[in-house]
Amino acid sequence: MHKRRASLWTNIIFSVLISAVVGVCVSLAFTFLSALFVMFLMDSLQYISFFSYTALILGGASAGFICGKRRRRKGLKEGVLCGAVVYLLIFIGGVILSSTVFSFKKLLLLAVTGAMGGVMGVNSKRPDNMTYN
Repeated sequence: MHKRRASLWTNIIFSVLISAVVGVCVSLAFTFLSALFVMFLMDSLQYISFFSYTALILGGASAGFICGKRRRRKGLKEGVLCGAVVYLLIFIGGVILSSTVFSFKKLLLLAVTGAMGGVMGVNSKRPDNMTYN
């Protein structure tokens, strides 16, 4: 018989880290697209905070969703963990690039949206290529 190797998603550390990196990439992509939108199509900078919070919401929700969809268990808890790791990665990047300060509101926003994404991921349809453990 063939030996089945364990999936990468069975390890919580790697799955949360991969999901958080994808969440940060989603946030950066939306930030880039919204910056282009503001630069070319808008005259004022009135809605910048709306776009930045939307980028955080999308990043946290996508990280939690990916982790919940691939791990298929504990979506709420692991979604909060994904949101916190997304915050940690963004915080570290902000400190390196611009020496920003701690914002509890952003941490709370990412934790809540990560939890929502994790719950939606666990309750979504099972991926086709998923191996059963």
